Amino acid sequence: MKRILLPLLLVASLLVPLPSRAATPYPLAIGTGGVTGIYYQIGAALCRLLRDHPPAAPIDCSSEGTAGSVSNVQLVASGQLPLGLAQGDTLHDAVTGTGQFAGAPLDGRLRVLFSPVVETFLVLTTAANWTPQIVDLKGQRINIGPPASGSEVTFRQIMRARGWAPSDFLEISNIRSSLQAQALCGGRVDAVAFVAANPVPVMQEATFACAARLVPLDQVFAGQMIERYPYYVPAIVPGGLYPNNPDPTPTIGVRGIVIAGTDLPDEIAYAVTKTLFTQLAEFRTLHLAFAAADPNEMLDQCVFAEVHSGAARYYREAGLRMPRRCLS
Repeated sequence: MKRILLPLLLVASLLVPLPSRAATPYPLAIGTGGVTGIYYQIGAALCRLLRDHPPAAPIDCSSEGTAGSVSNVQLVASGQLPLGLAQGDTLHDAVTGTGQFAGAPLDGRLRVLFSPVVETFLVLTTAANWTPQIVDLKGQRINIGPPASGSEVTFRQIMRARGWAPSDFLEISNIRSSLQAQALCGGRVDAVAFVAANPVPVMQEATFACAARLVPLDQVFAGQMIERYPYYVPAIVPGGLYPNNPDPTPTIGVRGIVIAGTDLPDEIAYAVTKTLFTQLAEFRTLHLAFAAADPNEMLDQCVFAEVHSGAARYYREAGLRMPRRCLS
């Protein structure tokens, strides 16, 4: 009997299918910005959603600190990063070959997934240096953020639109975002300018440490900027959002956009997009700046590169309107 059973057991064991080898996760590094900034938090939130709600295509996600918008566009366009975050004005300049991308357009290499936040242009001073409008800051020491950051891009564009030259300021510095509050409250600069999604850690730190105040952007000028440049939108910082700032502060905003290169596989772009929109309720809980995230506002907007085909596939399946491509 044993002689009969052993061959039968051997044959049966050969008929049992071997477990398939697990697919290698796609290494999804997301280029963000400084580790205290909103882009880093967006990257971390996307990675958390992908980890907690794994898609069919396995993904190994990481939020990578970078120099910011300009750097992210360059890294994504060159294939060094699969995903990145960039301000709408930076993306516009990249595809049109203007601004910091003058003469070197990257159109054809960049794609859009979605826009999770609106960032506001903010100028902050100490109470002693506060002025009723930004134009009155001429002749002072102002920090505009690290080189190649979205904050620097926006401030220099405002300078050009105003007809300002660097010589109109006593000093223009490039102190990184995480140190701006210390520089302001310590007297190293008279004002800091930055672009960020509210609430902003720099604002919170400075308003507590030295009663810092926001400077409004002249609304006639703001309207001209919005009319001239399609990537700017009206924005107001609510009164009382920060200590020592009880009144609403008018300014302009620009959307933060998740961008990809043309070589990002469709299934990965699809998975990232689907995960965000199907887990939007959880996304809203991951940071105060995400609390009002609305799918219609995230998509009903003007962008400056084509929507990635993988993201477009999800939008069609879900019956959502895709961002529209437009250029000035």
